[in-house]
Amino acid sequence: MVEWHTYEIKVESRLESDWVDRFGQLEMESLFEADGSASTVMWGSLDRAALRGLLIEIFDLGIKLVYVCRHTGTHCPHKQSGDEAGKEKGGA
Repeated sequence: MVEWHTYEIKVESRLESDWVDRFGQLEMESLFEADGSASTVMWGSLDRAALRGLLIEIFDLGIKLVYVCRHTGTHCPHKQSGDEAGKEKGGA
């Protein structure tokens, strides 16, 4: 039986819009941190195989992974802040 869960994945740096095609099954949002750095948060429903494939691709591309969080009724770090300032929406 294939189980789907909603995951949130944060990587360092701002991923440009052409990355949306690569990670098309996920919503993406760029964040601009107080220190001037940028990061990207991706989220969406994935099964275990899709999550594994996505993480392998992130590592193969040399993108630094900040965290992976599975939504289980509690909030992941990105959704806890509630801070809408400094965010730029992107999406599939």
